[in-house]
Amino acid sequence: MVKIIQSNPYGKLAEDKLRQFEDALGRTLPEDYRKFLLEHNGPFIVNSFFDGKEIDFSTFSNDPFFGITDLCERNLDSERLGNEGYLPDGCLAIIGDGCGNYACIGLQGHNRGKIYYFDHEVNPHGVISDMNLLADTFADFWTGLEEDVENPRL
Repeated sequence: MVKIIQSNPYGKLAEDKLRQFEDALGRTLPEDYRKFLLEHNGPFIVNSFFDGKEIDFSTFSNDPFFGITDLCERNLDSERLGNEGYLPDGCLAIIGDGCGNYACIGLQGHNRGKIYYFDHEVNPHGVISDMNLLADTFADFWTGLEEDVENPRL
């Protein structure tokens, strides 16, 4: 599992603030991801990659996981609003690579809770069926992240 450099960089997330976000989103988040947000809320992690699937570019953590906060520009709500029409419907960006590619969590139907890799060069039209499945659950994605020892965060 990947190492966390800083948990709760925006402060501990309260359940009522999480519910407000879900209300704005129009649906609840998958339970394992909700638990992660309540525990860590946008943590900074060591440079990491997901080694479970073959994808062209799999380095995450140039940016932290997106959290729920008003303290910074890159948060779950701003990413949700900024990516409307860019990411497939029913997907929420949870971490980016700083280059327009994201790990996203499915929020509806048979995609709910699954983690996908969105590559803006391969999937410019935002079709979920063209995205690479990384993990069946957020918990599997989290435990599948590995430290990138060859490219440590400076």
